[in-house]
Amino acid sequence: MKSFIILSVVLVCSSFAAGSDKDTDSKVARYLKSCGVITSLKTTKCVKKSDEVDKELKAFAKSKDKDLSKIKASCKETVDCVKELKCKPLEDDHKETLDLCGRALFQDEFKECSKKLQALKKGGDKDAAKCLEDFKSETKKTTKDTCTFLKGSKDCIKAHIKKECGDDKLAGWEKFAQDSFKENECEKAIGAKWN
Repeated sequence: MKSFIILSVVLVCSSFAAGSDKDTDSKVARYLKSCGVITSLKTTKCVKKSDEVDKELKAFAKSKDKDLSKIKASCKETVDCVKELKCKPLEDDHKETLDLCGRALFQDEFKECSKKLQALKKGGDKDAAKCLEDFKSETKKTTKDTCTFLKGSKDCIKAHIKKECGDDKLAGWEKFAQDSFKENECEKAIGAKWN
């Protein structure tokens, strides 16, 4: 089962296409046709960065060391490079990398908020303890359990994130949770939509 908070599980469950030089040349030729000469000249750098970060993400998924700092800089460079070019074929080709890097960067940014929520969960607030009961749980759960938790606790969790961490962390968590809901095929698993 894919965990909605543990990045490593998401990364293990994801598959990447390894980028070869021939594949890179083919992509760049396609960008030349679709994105124009100037953009295409810059894309080679982005494609190579994306291929490198794919390898780093694969290694991270297999590693016991779950220190995000090693891939954080590479992810940020790759995301910035691809977004700066604003070339649709480039974004489409690297969507999975952009998504996973976005999650890695969010996971790193959310660390302090997560600590606050864990402290709140352990504190005397029974409402918080109940709704945050499974928040960042390390135990293995069924997909149905994860989906039920996401759907049933989202409003409560959102209120606590907003109060403890602010709107910017809330927006990031909502996207993260929605992606997990979709990946776990929760609509099918529990017969409910996210909204």
